[in-house]
Amino acid sequence: MQMIDVIDGQPQYYITFNLGAAHITRAYELWSGGNTGLNEEGEGYDQLGEWDGGKVRISHQEFTDQGVSAVSVMDGNHATSDHATHVAGTMVAAGVKAQAKGMAFKATLKSWEYSEVKVINLLGQVVYQSTLVGSSNGFIEMADFDAGLYLINLTIKAKGFTVKIVNQR
Repeated sequence: MQMIDVIDGQPQYYITFNLGAAHITRAYELWSGGNTGLNEEGEGYDQLGEWDGGKVRISHQEFTDQGVSAVSVMDGNHATSDHATHVAGTMVAAGVKAQAKGMAFKATLKSWEYSEVKVINLLGQVVYQSTLVGSSNGFIEMADFDAGLYLINLTIKAKGFTVKIVNQR
């Protein structure tokens, strides 16, 4: 939930629910009772990862419904981030509150904080760079760049990781 405005002295909130996303993406069709018959709920899957600008609140009820948290923070002792916690919930929230159920609600998640992001074009030129502190978001609007292939470099605790992104318009 995020307060987005105050109108006539009343706060206005923007709220997103994971269960709605599961219906939009049709992830619920993979779950037990879904039309695919796959019964895929993430049980035993431990290869999910999240890189965000802060720490997931691993004590959240949606991650601790079975005792041990479904989320492991893999680096440092940085500030807890509402955004990182929400993203983790979208992935693995257990559904203690039905509307919060994540896409792979029986899976586990590993979480890292990133500290810098760079976008590099094919000529090797840095076309975007941002140093991230605490819980700041590393949102990159790819529509701001020309069509083409870009490399996204995330620096995570002094280790660099690169992801190739194709921006098609």
